[in-house]
Amino acid sequence: MPLDDVYAGILQANQQGVNLLTTTFWQQTAVSGNNDDMESLAEVLEGSFVDEIIKAQSDKYVYNNIVVRRLKPGITDAFTLPIQTPGELSSNPLPTTCYANIVYYSEPYVKGTSYAWKIAGLPQDGVTDGKLTSGQIARYSDFIQALTAGPINSNGNFFQLINSRDAKQGGTPDLPGVNKMSPSPTVMNFIGRQSRPLA
Repeated sequence: MPLDDVYAGILQANQQGVNLLTTTFWQQTAVSGNNDDMESLAEVLEGSFVDEIIKAQSDKYVYNNIVVRRLKPGITDAFTLPIQTPGELSSNPLPTTCYANIVYYSEPYVKGTSYAWKIAGLPQDGVTDGKLTSGQIARYSDFIQALTAGPINSNGNFFQLINSRDAKQGGTPDLPGVNKMSPSPTVMNFIGRQSRPLA
């Protein structure tokens, strides 16, 4: 049974010839009994992650695949959902070395347990003097609400976003869910560490 199983949800994207990955972690908190847990999580990622984050991304940033992989109790199988979903903003993006730092954690907060996604596709009109504009920060609001409101339902399967440290435990009921998230105001930049194209 997949109840309490832990998964990685990997978002594959491309921005003007550069391939990028964003990895998320989830625990299943309720099951439908239809043996469709991995497909359901892929739908959660498409509806609650991709369809919301694209409101803050350039249309030159395109999501290509959602890959779901079971991690706990064992790395046993994977499922891929091909998509072709561009950002919604008609604006040239900053280079892929520049990204919004989306910080997330669980409460009660434990020191050293905040994590972050490095989300590229930043529209040029969303940044001023190296900082996100108030309008750009507001574009993340639906995305944050969708992911921090609690377990997300798809086809009777419920999934809770968790952090990477807790994902390593796996199989433990009721791992702490991510319930706090915010974009860092300063635009981050890899120095000499541009995301490498995937083989």
